[in-house]
Amino acid sequence: MTDPIAMLFDLDGTLIHSSGDIAAAINRMLSTLGFIPASLEEVESWIGHGLDPLIHRSITRDHDGQVDEELLGRALDIFRPAYLATNFENTVLADGARRVLDALRTTGFPCAIVTNKPRTPTIGILEKFDLMDRFQTVMCGDSLDVRKPDPAPLRHALDACGATKGWMIGDSDVDSAASGAAGLPFIGIHGGYGRDNDPAEFPCTPELMLQSLSELLDENECPLEMLSHPPGLS
Repeated sequence: MTDPIAMLFDLDGTLIHSSGDIAAAINRMLSTLGFIPASLEEVESWIGHGLDPLIHRSITRDHDGQVDEELLGRALDIFRPAYLATNFENTVLADGARRVLDALRTTGFPCAIVTNKPRTPTIGILEKFDLMDRFQTVMCGDSLDVRKPDPAPLRHALDACGATKGWMIGDSDVDSAASGAAGLPFIGIHGGYGRDNDPAEFPCTPELMLQSLSELLDENECPLEMLSHPPGLS
């Protein structure tokens, strides 16, 4: 392609399923601090806006809840090593993820990660699955002073891909909002994380909704033709 079309991927709930390890670390943190454990379904509903909001929600059991800075700091100091200590043993690639990434690379679509997950576990997971070389850049929740739904991480990823056009692929309202704010068309995937993951309620209407990432490939295992022609958004 003379003008590259970038493919920007969310991570948790899109390229990987990671909630089991996240929940294990959250419950280690809650137990250490004297709070009752959370269910997997609760933790999945809190994922999506980054680590600090996840901690606030886990302790308060309120999507908009806030804890004081001292408690937040203690909680983070427990969660971070607890999460890395899982060695991501219960984290798995989403169905079709490797096939799709390989097909995109072969056909000239530069790819990037745009996640609200902190950089250390993000890189650890990508290295575990030997996927680092599939991406032109990896934008994480601590890469900039802002994170999704702010459009800045997406715009940085586009620049790193040498592209002015592309797609955002994600599973949540956060991804949809960031996509719309960046002026990119959005492809959604069912079954993701977060409280507000009903596609009918997404801020940016998906151009396509997937049950599996493999649906980005045609019967010949090539990227869908539509991916080469992203619609422009105002």
